[in-house]
Amino acid sequence: ATLEQIDIVAELIARYPTQLRRALTADDLEKARAEGRIASLMGAEGGHSINNSLGTLRALYDLGVRYMTLTHNDNI
Repeated sequence: ATLEQIDIVAELIARYPTQLRRALTADDLEKARAEGRIASLMGAEGGHSINNSLGTLRALYDLGVRYMTLTHNDNI
């Protein structure tokens, strides 16, 4: 489901480039704000989602994921 959600975000940014901007850094957030666009941040909910795999974490980073929560509501 995570990869599909990443694809959806990419499709939405491509479809609405004047409204959305992918944000990978703090500078990207500032640029989006200055341009009047919505900054799109991608994150993974719950550290369990990578199954203790640093390779998976690196792959998510390469796909634009920039934050991960430690837990998710269904996993407490």
